[in-house]
Amino acid sequence: MTANVNQDMDATVVGAGPVGLVLAAELALAGARVQILERLAEPSEAMKAGAINVPTAEALDRRARWRDAARATFSQRGGGFTGLGP
Repeated sequence: MTANVNQDMDATVVGAGPVGLVLAAELALAGARVQILERLAEPSEAMKAGAINVPTAEALDRRARWRDAARATFSQRGGGFTGLGP
């Protein structure tokens, strides 16, 4: 497996799972040039981060992303989570 690594980036995040993508987004929002390396060539169909706990909801709320996350979870599962809808 070969990776196209750009040496001119401020940060490299390894893994495009929920944590890696949020980390990359936070770094980019702070002005960093970020690249993400993922071993899979295609997105996985497996559900990742199937629940949102209180600290995660608070972090999303700080970035005003709570409604987007709720909407995405609602549409992926065909229903809401923790009794909340989008």
